[in-house]
Amino acid sequence: MQDETLETFQFKYKNKIYECVGEDREFQIMQFKYLVEVQDFVTLKNRIINQSIDRGDGPDLKIIK
Repeated sequence: MQDETLETFQFKYKNKIYECVGEDREFQIMQFKYLVEVQDFVTLKNRIINQSIDRGDGPDLKIIK
């Protein structure tokens, strides 16, 4: 099975592709990729939930696929 090519600000978790879209997306993608690398899935799940909330200016994270 061939894996999809991820864009610069995207990461994959539980067969979903997420994209960081907020102002500080360079920092956020570093954090998400690190959490995947060290397999800290509790923190990763919490950050996905928190970053997906719209706080008036749109969410900082969106599901691509």
